[in-house]
Amino acid sequence: MLHRVGIVIAALLRVFLAPIFANDNVNENNQGNNGRNSHQTVSINNDKHVANIDSNNGWNSWNSVWDYGNGFISTRILSKKACIIAKINEKVMPDVVELPQLIKEKMKAGSRGPPPVELRFTVSETRVSDLALYGKSVEAMCRGIPTYVAREAPIVIASLLGVFLTPSLATDNVNENNQRNDGGNSHQTVSINNNKHVANIDTNNGWNSWNSVWDYGNGFMATRVFSKKSCIIAKMNKDVMPDIVVIPRLISERKKAGAQGPRPKELRFVVSKTRVLDLTSFGKNIEALCRGLPTYVAHEAERMKEANFFYSGSCFHTSILWIINIGFCGDVSFK
Repeated sequence: MLHRVGIVIAALLRVFLAPIFANDNVNENNQGNNGRNSHQTVSINNDKHVANIDSNNGWNSWNSVWDYGNGFISTRILSKKACIIAKINEKVMPDVVELPQLIKEKMKAGSRGPPPVELRFTVSETRVSDLALYGKSVEAMCRGIPTYVAREAPIVIASLLGVFLTPSLATDNVNENNQRNDGGNSHQTVSINNNKHVANIDTNNGWNSWNSVWDYGNGFMATRVFSKKSCIIAKMNKDVMPDIVVIPRLISERKKAGAQGPRPKELRFVVSKTRVLDLTSFGKNIEALCRGLPTYVAHEAERMKEANFFYSGSCFHTSILWIINIGFCGDVSFK
């Protein structure tokens, strides 16, 4: 039941936001370096007045969009397969343009700083019938998912986002946020941490939403499929997938070329029915993404000579902007 779900919007502690691409975007990537298990990515787009938060913690994972332009926040909860929409409290939540400075101040103060700001909401049992009223960012996150409206409650107790993040070098992070500029319905954020050799992809497309971690250090990628409440792990094909340091340039070139650019590269994997029992061998990033979820290993399928497909069964497709299309196929009910 979602009758009473406590959702807390708390200020992040000890966070460092790195400048990236344009002045309108900032990013913080927490790669489990705070002594906890969750990995959290926060991306802020001042130009679009939207903040995206992706928290990878296995079964307890969630994603959130703070749309300051329309005045709403939405949170998609993996374990509930549901979305919750609430009105932004402008008296409590800082303005999007103030977030970078506030976060830097929290970083300097550390544990000596003030406690994070907290809010609590009570969720209505009534389903939302028209997401268009809440703007494109919220609609993309919650499309096709049971969605409920939450109203602020006077009780302030819990903490959802109050985590300690260890700062990283400013030159180590880059970010690309796709807000419907590809002609599609999905909103996609790609965050890259060159220092840790990890790329995080968060795609908000309602029921078809997914998150992916490309861990170049360990040589594996993992994809969490929202509709299936499951994870898929595959070995990275470095002959096809771009090196992490060239991804920002490739994205920029693809954006300029648009539909006239070359077709994205393609990979297809066949998913095994065998469950993964030990995630630790795949590294902390993948473990945080898939912890507590049914997880399967996928093996790359060979392309048939002069064929345009790898596998004729049902597949789940992931597309990383204009760079590469990846399909996961098999008998694990991907439709």
